[in-house]
Amino acid sequence: NEFLRKVYTHLTGEECDAIKLAKEFGFPMPGDLFAHQCLLVLEHPIITTEFLSEHRIVNEDGISTGFIPDNNTLTGFKDRKDPECREQIVYLTEHSKKIVQQIVDITDVLRRKLKYAKNNNHCYLLLSSGNGFAPINRAKVRPWNESTFKNNSDLKPRLIAEFSRHCSI
Repeated sequence: NEFLRKVYTHLTGEECDAIKLAKEFGFPMPGDLFAHQCLLVLEHPIITTEFLSEHRIVNEDGISTGFIPDNNTLTGFKDRKDPECREQIVYLTEHSKKIVQQIVDITDVLRRKLKYAKNNNHCYLLLSSGNGFAPINRAKVRPWNESTFKNNSDLKPRLIAEFSRHCSI
């Protein structure tokens, strides 16, 4: 982290903190994947943000079980449901499949790092690089409300720009 910041400053002539550097490298920060979650929920109302937060794309043996691109399926479990109907299979559209694949691609470097560290969080779909480069962990659902926008002035314009590509609301 410190080394990369020095290299960035040397190459660009700009000072750079860990958060800015993580954004430059495209590492997902807390809340960055929430737009993807919303788009999936809009397309498949059976999916909840909590379902996605707990969603595993591979099991502990590294076998793809939660996202099977060839079958266009997202398979997960809802803990609060009865055991016989806990499994939930979502048949993805081409658009929602691309959204899930984007999440997998965006979080790939984090997943590889967790896997190398033998951290089972690499199995989860939604990962975050924390406040910069560490700690890498499962992404949490971040609600958007007035206090969120007051405390993070660049969030609302960034979200509007991000969502405007997908809808006109």
